[in-house]
Amino acid sequence: MTKPQERMAVFVFGVMFIVAMLILAVWIPTPTPQQYETFKIVLALAVAGVAGFIPGFLEVNIPKVVRAGGAIGVFVLIYMNTPAQIVTSPTRRPPITWHASGRVETHDGQTGVAGADIQVDEDANAHAISKPDGSFDLNVQAWPDGQVLFRVTGSGQRPFTKLVRVGTEPVVLRDESQP
Repeated sequence: MTKPQERMAVFVFGVMFIVAMLILAVWIPTPTPQQYETFKIVLALAVAGVAGFIPGFLEVNIPKVVRAGGAIGVFVLIYMNTPAQIVTSPTRRPPITWHASGRVETHDGQTGVAGADIQVDEDANAHAISKPDGSFDLNVQAWPDGQVLFRVTGSGQRPFTKLVRVGTEPVVLRDESQP
């Protein structure tokens, strides 16, 4: 392959990859982080290949990080500056419905607290009043990280909060800040 043919092949492949990236951007509007990184690398390589044919010289100098010129400089410029990352936002997975049952106890854990008002942060529908033995049952929406913040008030006790990880064991709500 002659030098002009090699140059034309690099240019054609660069243009083809740029067109492919545009098609992928329409086909996959919210890529995963791994897809995003792959697209960014391929796009930087393709643009650098095409930029090699543009007359002139570009020098990129980021002190203590990189110094590059020409097509490599274009690659660094495209790879290091990713404005699409600024406007994309992570998608929040939907909450998990969880049946919470347990008991509200006094600070020493000896007796149940009757009539305590139990609420869950970020779930206005999750509300219960503890029974005479301190027990309660309610359905809550837990985020995929598996944590739920309970707020307990009433029945002559000081209001308190407790962060609980979703699980299969009963929930024990006790104000552990009291002596």
